[in-house]
Amino acid sequence: MTRDTQEKTGDDDFSLTEMTADNVSWGVDLLHKDCANLQFLREFTENGIQAVEDAGGEGDVVWTYDRRWHEKNGSYKATIIDNGIGMTGRDVAKYINKIFSSGKALGLDKNYGIGAKVAAAPLNPRGLEYWTWKDGKGYLAVLRKNDEGKYGLQQFENERGGMDDWQTGVSDDAKPKQIDQNGVMVVLLGKSDHDNTYFNETAEMPSRWILRYLNSRYFTIPDGIVITAPSIRYNDDGSLKPMKFRAYGMKRFLDKHIEDKTHYGQIEVYKGTLHWWLLNEKKARNHQTEYNYHAQSGAIFQDEMYDVATMQAHRARMQKFNLLYTYDRVAIYIEPHLKVRSNASRSLLLMEDESFLPWKIWAGEFARKMPEIIRELEAELFAKSVQNLD
Repeated sequence: MTRDTQEKTGDDDFSLTEMTADNVSWGVDLLHKDCANLQFLREFTENGIQAVEDAGGEGDVVWTYDRRWHEKNGSYKATIIDNGIGMTGRDVAKYINKIFSSGKALGLDKNYGIGAKVAAAPLNPRGLEYWTWKDGKGYLAVLRKNDEGKYGLQQFENERGGMDDWQTGVSDDAKPKQIDQNGVMVVLLGKSDHDNTYFNETAEMPSRWILRYLNSRYFTIPDGIVITAPSIRYNDDGSLKPMKFRAYGMKRFLDKHIEDKTHYGQIEVYKGTLHWWLLNEKKARNHQTEYNYHAQSGAIFQDEMYDVATMQAHRARMQKFNLLYTYDRVAIYIEPHLKVRSNASRSLLLMEDESFLPWKIWAGEFARKMPEIIRELEAELFAKSVQNLD
């Protein structure tokens, strides 16, 4: 029983029939509306990271496209592969085909048990293929949407003549090279057999849209885990040129774009640690398109970034930090030292009382404790602005 449900009701000597859901599929569509853009990338990547950690902490999480579908009809289906702990067909039925179900403990500051299935299923009514291996044995399960608008696992005939929610005995011919005895490969089929889910022309950086998202989602990547994503390029004949890059997280970019070690520091603030970077000029940063190269600010929770502000939103936030002229050179991320949880879209952090993070308090403390090197640059740029005005 969780802390949220253990409050006494006044009469413990009774029994009840637990509430159930009458229309789960409608609930999936409803919850999906609260998902952030491209959140499914985060959910599948996080599943891969946790699977690798459960298997010992060292392994790979790879975003690519599915070769079988390309050979079948020429389509490019986005695919994620991990060589973590793996799953059986029964595991898939338990964790994927049930809402609020997870292989990890559920909690407001942990897993919600809705992740990938809610973020991705409505975008892929044709199906999400789960190719899984556990102790060398292969399974296939397909989460999809039928003509009646209901989500569920496609059924397969078993060796006994009955029906199962998964297929057993998948050939190793379908196994990707990254997987040996254990692992999972998820293929995103989109809306139809010919849907190219590997491409995203509406994304901020179409050629590196997955890589850009991951580096803008994760502050750091756990040690021992290698995450790679494609950089979409073409050969002279128009064929796809396979290229991939490693996702390192935003901290690596920020650390790389300071002129010397005195341009980074930490300040202890109200129930948190504030990290600041005095970045080099934007022209030295803007060629790295796999990152959000703008000055930015946000909060860090479990290796991920929340409450992120860039460009005009960052400028407005930095004015409260008394950074009127250096807002486009200073990046700030704060690690809260208080109990927090994320919202369903994994974009904001909320405190125990469901209020937002104390950015106003943090801004005031930073203004009072502003590092001297930033204070000097503020004064220098202010003087130049006055001179230009004169």
